[in-house]
Amino acid sequence: MVEFHNVVCWRKLAEIAQKFLKKGSLLYVEGRLQTRSWQDQAGNKRNRTEIVAERIQLGPRGAKTTPTPETTEEKVEEVEEIPLEKENEEINPEEIPF
Repeated sequence: MVEFHNVVCWRKLAEIAQKFLKKGSLLYVEGRLQTRSWQDQAGNKRNRTEIVAERIQLGPRGAKTTPTPETTEEKVEEVEEIPLEKENEEINPEEIPF
């Protein structure tokens, strides 16, 4: 199942999104939810909830927008097979990719 959400980007994020994204692109978004209300020309009350992006991470180029169960299971198996080299190694927050 595919779900589309309205994402609002500002400043540099907006420039990056405009250049590299199109409808249906895979994207990781961190941000906050914002609901706006207004009255349309017919007098009806309208609401829209948007994601206001604070960080984005672009998905792979040419990736499918709807993963199949087979590809999802393969990815999970790959992650589970990665051995831990050092159990007590500290994590440096600057090395986290997002």
